[in-house]
Amino acid sequence: MVNPLVSVVVLNWNGARYLPSCVESARHQTYQPIEIIVIDNGSTDDSVHLLRDNYPEIRLVVHHENLGFAQG
Repeated sequence: MVNPLVSVVVLNWNGARYLPSCVESARHQTYQPIEIIVIDNGSTDDSVHLLRDNYPEIRLVVHHENLGFAQG
């Protein structure tokens, strides 16, 4: 039996210092298959560059302004 795909969705706002450990934790889950989706909610730190440069397999959605938690 094939396991269904599970999506791990992370909403981020200026969390570049937390993203590596968050992403690595999700990547090392024993359940497979997973996809990691990061929604960047208007970050002004290095979050988007960090993700693009180090985690090209992640689906990244970039909002150019902070839409708040619910809309993000």
